[in-house]
Amino acid sequence: METGARIALFAAACWFSTTANAAYFIQASEIGGNVVFTGSGSLNLTALTPSSLIAPNTSFVYASGSSIILGNLEATQLFSGILPPGNFGSGNFAGTTTTTGAQIGVLGTNLRAPLGYISGASLGTSTATFESSTLSSLGLAAGNYVWSWGQGASSDTLTLQIGDVSAVPEPEAWGMMLLGFGLIGGALRAQRRQTTIRVYYA
Repeated sequence: METGARIALFAAACWFSTTANAAYFIQASEIGGNVVFTGSGSLNLTALTPSSLIAPNTSFVYASGSSIILGNLEATQLFSGILPPGNFGSGNFAGTTTTTGAQIGVLGTNLRAPLGYISGASLGTSTATFESSTLSSLGLAAGNYVWSWGQGASSDTLTLQIGDVSAVPEPEAWGMMLLGFGLIGGALRAQRRQTTIRVYYA
């Protein structure tokens, strides 16, 4: 394999490993006169500290409190140690109408996960539907909001996307992309320099 191709493959691998960092993703959309939150993925809990158990309670959204809980009524485990993105709107507490799936979410600087959840396992799909609502009526601001925790192998994120927002690479992803493009450019330049012109005499 040529040097240029090797470098291109390396850059692509770096790009995919960086963008795959977001392990749990929640999408909030207006669907048929309702607001539906849909979440799926998995969580790496190794960098978090288990704290209190939370008795079963309903799912809700609280934009000005940087909190969103999806899924069915069930007891959950609270974990501390996450860095919140700040408020994702001006809305106050709003209880959900219907839900499905395992209960999961964030309460400011705390994460809630199902009791007995094994770190890294798939959480399936969870939803929370707010009937006869709009993103505006719930006080939700369109955008991407990321809760993060841990470092290195223990790092993870939970991302909330409100509305139809084009995905924007995180700063780390931009850095890896630029590094990859630089390496590819350097390899092509080096390859051009090595090209020799053969002149044949009769």
